[in-house]
Amino acid sequence: MDFDLKPEHRALRRFLREFMQEEVKPLVKQIDRTSLVPDELLKKAGAAGLFGIPFSQKYGGMGAGEMGYCILMEEMGRVDASTTAIIGAHTGIGVMTIYLDGTEELKQRYLPDLCSGKKIAAFALTEPNAGSDAASIRMKATREGDSYMLDGEKMWITNGPIADVLSVLAITDPSLAHAEARPVLPWRPKPRAIVRASAKKRWACTAAPRRRSSSIMCACRRKMSSQGRPGLCDDDEDAGRGRVSLGRGDVGRR
Repeated sequence: MDFDLKPEHRALRRFLREFMQEEVKPLVKQIDRTSLVPDELLKKAGAAGLFGIPFSQKYGGMGAGEMGYCILMEEMGRVDASTTAIIGAHTGIGVMTIYLDGTEELKQRYLPDLCSGKKIAAFALTEPNAGSDAASIRMKATREGDSYMLDGEKMWITNGPIADVLSVLAITDPSLAHAEARPVLPWRPKPRAIVRASAKKRWACTAAPRRRSSSIMCACRRKMSSQGRPGLCDDDEDAGRGRVSLGRGDVGRR
């Protein structure tokens, strides 16, 4: 088996290393001091294509695949963990949920702006009594016309306060023996949720709030599961890809 990088991936690594050294490294102390990744830096990252590296060019991505995404995480991880977390969560679990399992209509609607960095994505999974054990979530999503009524509590939503697109894992059919949980996609949910930021020792500049909602109406559409699989199968695949890439960020910090 050939473990050497393809020429295009080596070129991508050079490009990313140069971007991180020139645009991010000079700001690392400021980021640590202010606990804020500047909007201008995120705009530059979006213009450089960093928000859409693994995704198909059909939707505005770079088309570099999983290998390209892992290279991105390594090179970002070498320089700044907070910037890595923002772009990593956006790409690996926020956008990836739509890219892998969304309908073509959803992809066409959301992915171009997400891949360009014009919009930021997040994924709401964790609850006070459920996280890695996704089957134990309790938030409910009840369909009402073209919208869902969300009822429950989520926490540790990386990018939560800055996200334009939030994929929420919620129970859509509690009547089943194992309540079916599927992500739904709020598009700018109405601001009636209670959001409280939480302090963290690591990734101190990454927004990850606790979000409590009680009967929040969201203008959102159901993300259809591919190949008729249960929604949690999709969630496990999406999260698994995110964990692999997150590990590459840790490799970059070594």
